[in-house]
Amino acid sequence: MNPIELPILYPNVAELLQLPVFQDCILRSGQAGLNNPIHGFNLSDTPEYYRWLQPHEILITSCFAIHQNPDMLKSFIPTLAQQEISAVFIKPYQYLKIIPDYMLVQSNQYRIPLIELSEDIRF
Repeated sequence: MNPIELPILYPNVAELLQLPVFQDCILRSGQAGLNNPIHGFNLSDTPEYYRWLQPHEILITSCFAIHQNPDMLKSFIPTLAQQEISAVFIKPYQYLKIIPDYMLVQSNQYRIPLIELSEDIRF
């Protein structure tokens, strides 16, 4: 007898943002990508963050490793797009202070939701 294979139903970014833990987080840009599926999460603050990313993951970061490097910051969202990331969650308060406008523009351009994590959320 053959086992029945059930389809895997992945949530999308919009569904994830409905969870109570994200109620104080702010969707800053990339609204066109809210239907992007989520296959996993990646937590990284290393300069080589891109080496471990898989398509359809969410990257959670404070941008610690790149916050003082303007070139790396400007290439951050385009690099995530190359890796087919579904969304990026950034906690900017300690290192970035504010999310740069060009990241918001790039997030819209590449349809990658950029969510600002609330200051009190842990990861």
